[in-house]
Amino acid sequence: MSIQGTNLGPNASATYDQTGLHPTTLGRSNVTFNGTPGALVFMSAGQIIAQAPFEIAGQNSVNVALTRYAGTSVQQISNTFTVAEADNSLAVFTTSPAYGGQLGIQNCTALGCTPNGLENPAPPGSIVVLYVNSSGFRDQTGTCMEMYTCTVPDGSIALLAQNYNSASLTIGGQPAKILYSGDAPFKLWGTLQVNAIVPNGLTSGPQPLALTFGRLNTAGQDISVVVQ
Repeated sequence: MSIQGTNLGPNASATYDQTGLHPTTLGRSNVTFNGTPGALVFMSAGQIIAQAPFEIAGQNSVNVALTRYAGTSVQQISNTFTVAEADNSLAVFTTSPAYGGQLGIQNCTALGCTPNGLENPAPPGSIVVLYVNSSGFRDQTGTCMEMYTCTVPDGSIALLAQNYNSASLTIGGQPAKILYSGDAPFKLWGTLQVNAIVPNGLTSGPQPLALTFGRLNTAGQDISVVVQ
């Protein structure tokens, strides 16, 4: 999740350590969800990117607060705000056009990947990669179908990618062939990756995208792939 505000902390980014865990303290700051610290990815004066801990599952709402300089004589605690909590969700990561395109949808070739957008449409027959925020299931066999019952530590990354074979995708109402759907390697556990081929015969411009993953779908999210 992304938290915006003022004087949130220094500019700092975090990655996983040798145990495969992201830190819960960054720049001497932490974010708590009903008192449980969340794993941190990025921090600046105006924004924090954090992962909500698995411990909040089963609750209708969560109290979120930021603490700076925790445990020192100059400790500061922000205003507490309340957000809704849902155990099951599915959404493709996006960002506003002002930030350069849909970072959660990438056009990929043998030379690398770039954000899909109006200035960078995906040719029919090319590969797009979606990064998806999800919870509520573990795999297609039914094992650990509720994420919060899994024995996965907060802030864990997916060291071994697992293809769940339970995704379906349409672009512009046409089925898109999926090459991979599963854990995003070396991303926070709960981040999914879908590699797919853009169908041929689509009209140029933004084409609606609909993703189903297990028993979850993106029906409530208005999102498109820009096709060449």
